[in-house]
Amino acid sequence: MKYQTRFTQFRKGSLFVNKTAKLTLIILFILVVAGSAYRIFKLNHDRDYYIVHYEEVKDGDEISVSNLNFHFGKTGQPILENSDIFEGKKKVIYELPVTIENHNEKPLNMLEESPVRFFENYKGFYNAVPIFVDKAKDTQETINVLSNLPVQKPVTIILKTDLAAFSEYSDYSVDKEARLVLMTDPSPEGIKAYYYRLKAKE
Repeated sequence: MKYQTRFTQFRKGSLFVNKTAKLTLIILFILVVAGSAYRIFKLNHDRDYYIVHYEEVKDGDEISVSNLNFHFGKTGQPILENSDIFEGKKKVIYELPVTIENHNEKPLNMLEESPVRFFENYKGFYNAVPIFVDKAKDTQETINVLSNLPVQKPVTIILKTDLAAFSEYSDYSVDKEARLVLMTDPSPEGIKAYYYRLKAKE
């Protein structure tokens, strides 16, 4: 009898352990599935931030980004200078005026807090372009203005290309199309890339 009682108790204990193990496995499985689902959701959610949406802008167009208005002027004919890298090649300089008006409640430091970036683009290559404040007497004045962009007072900047200055531009020539691109920071709506076509007028 004692043997049977001990066996019965052992069997009940084994059943309890088996049920506990099964329950633990089920809980672990649920946690793994939930974790994987969350990870997939998070990856897809983050991916949406980096989808690039392209939109062409032309002379006279205006766009608004984070309470900043950007009014696009017009480029003239490109300036050709001898390339420092490619012998016998010319680098192509376009200058595009863009007027910015700050509609935020306070001045904005465009050097540290700008919601946009400016690039030149040829084929798949992007390169940041130099920015100058129109009629600024020197670089320091450009820095002073852009680090304290006034409220509701238009400031015109000049975006200046340096096409054919890099190896990625080795096949570039003035009759081929390049772009100036204003690109926003990532957001739930993705990245907006506003592009302005550059090509010498025939």
